[in-house]
Amino acid sequence: MRTSRSALRVKRVPPILVLVVAWGVFVAADPPDLSGAWAMIQVLPEIAILPIAGEVPRSSTVAQFVEIEQNGATLTMHDRYCFTIVDDGTSLVTTVIP
Repeated sequence: MRTSRSALRVKRVPPILVLVVAWGVFVAADPPDLSGAWAMIQVLPEIAILPIAGEVPRSSTVAQFVEIEQNGATLTMHDRYCFTIVDDGTSLVTTVIP
């Protein structure tokens, strides 16, 4: 008899990283100055397949504080982790991040 190693299967949905920067056509113009302090928010959606609840939409939101240094068109990013929020989509599951 075959047994499953995990009762929880997860179907991954590609992460969505939203970076809101308006880019124009730079033929002879300099690139925009992006240097400074930024907040980077990543929302990672997925669908978990739970034994009792079935398919449950979940999401993780990760926030980072980012300092950007710019030298011409070259960007250097230094980031610091701020927090992660996990929405499990059901009260049957609780995610704990140590």
